[in-house]
Amino acid sequence: MREALTLEIMGRTKGLRSTEIELQSSSFANQSDAESEGSIRRQTHWPDATGPFFVSGPSLYPLNPLTKTPRRLCSTPKHYDSIDLSDVDSGYRPRSNFLLAENIHQQDGFNVRCQWDHTRLFSNNFRFVFRRRIDVGTERSLCGAVMPPEALHAHQLTSIAFRQERHLLNAAALWSSLLYDFAVKAMRQGDVYPSTLLSLPYVNLPDHALLRVLQLNCVTEDYADLWNRNIGLVSAIASPWQSMAVGLGLDSNPPTDWRPACALRSPLARRLATIEIDVLIAQELGLELENLLNLLTAFPVLIQNEAETFFDQLGKVVWTTASGFQRSGYQEDGRRPDRKKWEGILAQPPSELTCTAIDDTMPGGPRTVIRHFVGPFTQCDRIEDYRRAWAHFERLKSKDAA
Repeated sequence: MREALTLEIMGRTKGLRSTEIELQSSSFANQSDAESEGSIRRQTHWPDATGPFFVSGPSLYPLNPLTKTPRRLCSTPKHYDSIDLSDVDSGYRPRSNFLLAENIHQQDGFNVRCQWDHTRLFSNNFRFVFRRRIDVGTERSLCGAVMPPEALHAHQLTSIAFRQERHLLNAAALWSSLLYDFAVKAMRQGDVYPSTLLSLPYVNLPDHALLRVLQLNCVTEDYADLWNRNIGLVSAIASPWQSMAVGLGLDSNPPTDWRPACALRSPLARRLATIEIDVLIAQELGLELENLLNLLTAFPVLIQNEAETFFDQLGKVVWTTASGFQRSGYQEDGRRPDRKKWEGILAQPPSELTCTAIDDTMPGGPRTVIRHFVGPFTQCDRIEDYRRAWAHFERLKSKDAA
């Protein structure tokens, strides 16, 4: 079934060609070489609010450039904590594991020029940045997000910039979707390269898909220019989940100037937005709903994690068994309740939960925070969410055609 579905996706349309849409890719420097030459030096620290800064793979998740930050003592990819986007200020940047040389833009590997404007550096562009390594045993294999100018990295990540930012938003939606993650998994490659992504089908998505990309990625003022330049080119659309307690934050008149409220910040709202994007892509590819549902068999870790994640009525994660989120959500005595204790809490059921926790994901930490969750606490059903979104967009298309 997987092979047939892969052919179904891949056979829909041609891949992207740089002769059709002007783009450029770079992985900057090899990390070992850069360390040897003194371009970068390993030291976990909070970067400056302006200027170049270094990002690492674990910080990226599909359409989320700020999913995790390194701990103050970080020596393995497991030493990262999840970031609460509702808690970050407009100038937030995650910890960086590397200090950059003062003349970093003059160093080999980091002085790449922009192909369509040789007066500018390649890194001055907003870019889709993705992890090179593919791990099919994790929740998601193809992980990338839009990163702002001055975000630098080593060869474990790759950047792709587009001359037209609308193409960047469109490609980011495609390459961050579950459908394209599925297609890359099916290739059975250990690494993903720009040529891999460019070989995948390319379709132009409707405006409301690109609006969701903006709202998912433009989480700090580093993205203000991207939002301000492009929000006038896309139009908002009513959310299919307006009946739920958590809205997606979409309205008919999105602000034309970036502000913190422009971004989707609650985990539930962000999850629902990515589901909408998956549905819109499947429909543009001419697939059936059942095709989209069938590919879920290739994501057992994702399905398991979602089955064991509970949200409160404000869209916050209260309890989850997902790897890397042990310090998130509700805690008792500084740790997440085990399954038996959590089931006991649900059996009550509480109208709210409050706990005290130690958080060290923000500058100036560690700090003591009070976490408040509003019940009842619920789980999500990805299949039903796909069905709901599919029906919603089908209705919209019928209305437009009338």
